[in-house]
Amino acid sequence: MSIILFWSPMKGASGSSSLAASVAVTIGNLYRGRLLLTHLGHRHTGIETGFPIQEHRMDDPSLQLQEGGWDAVARLVLRGTLSRDNISNYTTPVLEQTLDMLEGTSGFGVAPPLLSSGLVRAVMDTADQYYDLTLVDAGSGAGWGSVQHEACTRAKLAVLSLTQNIRELDAFLNLCLRYRLTRHCRF
Repeated sequence: MSIILFWSPMKGASGSSSLAASVAVTIGNLYRGRLLLTHLGHRHTGIETGFPIQEHRMDDPSLQLQEGGWDAVARLVLRGTLSRDNISNYTTPVLEQTLDMLEGTSGFGVAPPLLSSGLVRAVMDTADQYYDLTLVDAGSGAGWGSVQHEACTRAKLAVLSLTQNIRELDAFLNLCLRYRLTRHCRF
């Protein structure tokens, strides 16, 4: 499984989304292969804000009723119809024939509504069958839950994004020593 996870223990402005997006675009421009970039948050937040995702207004004649992102693939997982042959139909192309983005969940509620560790597992396993590499922005802050843990256990590499603020670095490193964090992503 080829998954790279990006996360920061510091809430907001830590750069994990920017780092995930820039690494995805760099890899997409330098190497051949199919890449998937996604995040575990709400639609139009995080990595999505840095890309020109085309939005259609209701009076736009070119409106095509398309739905994608985690909401769409969640329904396919529930129906048992998500496969390597159709997963890319629910992504947004960022770099043609190279980099696709799986958008976040709808913005209803405080927490992303449809995400569960089982769903993340099913989508990551399916993505691994079609894409050569999946890059996941797991968010930032202390809200490390079962969804982020599932993504982390599936990842070959976890990239921790830290600011250059010495107080935040000291606090994080003290937390690491206190909990003796291991390479198994026990945050």
